[in-house]
Amino acid sequence: MGNSPQTERGHVSTKHYRRGLCQIRRFSREKYDLLTISKAIDSACDFGKKDDLLELQSLCGNIAATQEDSRDAVYLNYYLANISSFLASKTESDIESIVCDDILDSLFLFRKAFYNKNFADIDKDTQCGILCNLGNTLAKCGRVIEAVDCFYQALNISDDFGMAHAFLGDALCYYLNF
Repeated sequence: MGNSPQTERGHVSTKHYRRGLCQIRRFSREKYDLLTISKAIDSACDFGKKDDLLELQSLCGNIAATQEDSRDAVYLNYYLANISSFLASKTESDIESIVCDDILDSLFLFRKAFYNKNFADIDKDTQCGILCNLGNTLAKCGRVIEAVDCFYQALNISDDFGMAHAFLGDALCYYLNF
């Protein structure tokens, strides 16, 4: 009996994910590939691999510590914030040891990426993504006005960034009904 296309795609994704994770484990602080790290984080989130996310979190943290004022630090802190956000989004029944510290970590790391002196040097979509994710995290904490400001900043960078429009609309509706 043959595999369905969905099963085959899932198998290929798992295969690529495992290969990427093996590559990342070989990285050192001096030699790493941001795209591979990003894809591994996305895949670990997609597959719900908590242990792999924690390993990636440690790796990114170690690399980021050596890259404080670099352009790469913006990306690495963004990735770290996304890992913390993902972990914080899980209920305790899904992941046993999640505490509110993950939300605070996310806020800290999104802000660290945003306030890095090289923020303006990264691509516009990533700038907008950082601001939108920071805004969403702020909104989850009940800080809607700060979230709205983040969405407006994203739209000032790229006025056609769809996520910023959608999140801004959600935040304004929430604020008006609150």
